[in-house]
Amino acid sequence: MGRRRLLVGGAALALLAMTWWWSGMRREALVDVPAVDASAEEVVSAYAAALGAHDCDVVVQLSTPAHASTARAWCAERSVEGGVRVEPCAPPVGDPSAADRCRAMAVLGTRDMGGFDGRDTPWLFSLVRDPDRGWRVDGCGTGP
Repeated sequence: MGRRRLLVGGAALALLAMTWWWSGMRREALVDVPAVDASAEEVVSAYAAALGAHDCDVVVQLSTPAHASTARAWCAERSVEGGVRVEPCAPPVGDPSAADRCRAMAVLGTRDMGGFDGRDTPWLFSLVRDPDRGWRVDGCGTGP
């Protein structure tokens, strides 16, 4: 009877150890999602940091539903590195009353991006303010 208890106890302990080990294997977010009241610039900085870490779940969380699938694909294919400089977010040209939309310019160090490799590249981010989620990236790209 004592030996059976020892085997059951050992099996339970092994199961507990495996559960503890497996829970540590679950991936945690590498980049924190900014609070709902975060500025557009903070959201762009977090988005760029998530791209650099290939934390595609956070990239998608920081995107609008319309931009989410593009953001996930872009996150998987592209890499950014180095410091990120973000200029203040401004309403779209010709529409200063659009308080729920803005565009921010960010300079990102790039790699794995063809002609952009190793250079700081300006990216334009279009953001939309969602009343429940805060600022979210609705699109981004390079160029003037």
